[in-house]
Amino acid sequence: MKKSGLFAKQDFISNYLVKFYLGGDSLVETYRVEDKIGELKILKLIKPDALEKLDVDALSNHLKKCQMLKHANQINVSVLKSFENQGKTIYYYVYDFIVGESLSELLTRKIYLGVRQSCVLGQKILKVISDLEFKNIFITPETIILNYQNEDTEVLILPILINQFIKPDIQGVSNLYLAYLDNHQDIDNYLYSIATLLYRCILGVFPWRYDLNWENKKSDVVSQILQERAQNNLVQADFEKHMPKQLANILLNVIMHHDLTKFPQSLDNFIHQYFKRKL
Repeated sequence: MKKSGLFAKQDFISNYLVKFYLGGDSLVETYRVEDKIGELKILKLIKPDALEKLDVDALSNHLKKCQMLKHANQINVSVLKSFENQGKTIYYYVYDFIVGESLSELLTRKIYLGVRQSCVLGQKILKVISDLEFKNIFITPETIILNYQNEDTEVLILPILINQFIKPDIQGVSNLYLAYLDNHQDIDNYLYSIATLLYRCILGVFPWRYDLNWENKKSDVVSQILQERAQNNLVQADFEKHMPKQLANILLNVIMHHDLTKFPQSLDNFIHQYFKRKL
């Protein structure tokens, strides 16, 4: 990972004072910044050469919608902002700094979390998402933020995933988030996304063993996902090697699109019956 960005510590990005450069990828640079009243924020700066890869209008409209709907477990995100720098227009957005980390960062450190921690986390995610009015949010490890400020870890939702705004014909940028969508690529089917996420937390891998280039254009990635799901059957016995039989059955039913509606209650029942017994 590159150790420095376009802006250094103590530089100003528009009205925000840079405290730390946190890293970047092919689309954005991430900074911890301080606003004019001294509050810490996370600033996502879109790289100038990445603008042509993104549907900026769709990104801007999405951020405006996020402004309209508030929830205690939804991280506040700004509208898309811009400023001029050395003859170029720089776009960025900011959101609240949280004392914690994304689920993606946690999985990078630990690879997998085990059955108990994963199930409790999945239960919290289901509760938060079901309460949100604005469901047009991708559920991935990057959009699940874990707040460690209190003794009991709180699940927060970051309602923006920059990769979802990659233009359809662009190659060379990761479309891994598509693995969390169901066979209809329905963003609102958050139950499928959470079940997939829960499986990955338990085992550190996807339930489907994908062998594809995630940086192909979106339509090719979707086609390959569906092809591999059709060719590679999931077997409950394989699930049961790594988790209790009841949980294996719950996740397999959702991931195989058999019965999604009972997922939240089934997971609640499993946690109550299995883990209470272990206490």
